[in-house]
Amino acid sequence: FLGAISTMRQALEKGGEREWVAWFNLGNIYQNRGMYYESIQAYRVAHGLTTEPNLDILVNISSGYIFLGQYDEAQETLSYILSIEPQELRALHNEAMILHLQREYDKALLAYDAVLAIDSSFAQSHFNKGHAFTALKRFREGAAAYERYLQIEPDGPYATRAKTRAEALRKEGN
Repeated sequence: FLGAISTMRQALEKGGEREWVAWFNLGNIYQNRGMYYESIQAYRVAHGLTTEPNLDILVNISSGYIFLGQYDEAQETLSYILSIEPQELRALHNEAMILHLQREYDKALLAYDAVLAIDSSFAQSHFNKGHAFTALKRFREGAAAYERYLQIEPDGPYATRAKTRAEALRKEGN
């Protein structure tokens, strides 16, 4: 981890400080390590170096704010993204996550469904629906949501958790 940051810092010092992609990559390193404040700062520099809005940068900024629990800042960024691209799935999903994290599970489920109405294969919304259904003690629906995630991304980053949770919910629902 420290080696990756050191390498990125060296690249920045050797002229990369004017390249948005260098700052974006540094933001990714920070975000992957849970250093959300630092990631937002790097992404903001990257965004400032682009000539047009970059949705990848903006979505990552919103995600950083969500992980920090700064939902107003996240929503402001998401509103901007959606003014540019109204059907940006990652932004719509992040809006659903804000509701989810605020424990507004019924609203979150509707928001995840809005994402899935655009693209039924957006796996992360299925996974998060599983969690929301579980919080509402709707175990069969939760299991089905996790199983749908597994159908779409059998080797995805949350596959082990989805499988474990689906099995537990199937037992709970019987």
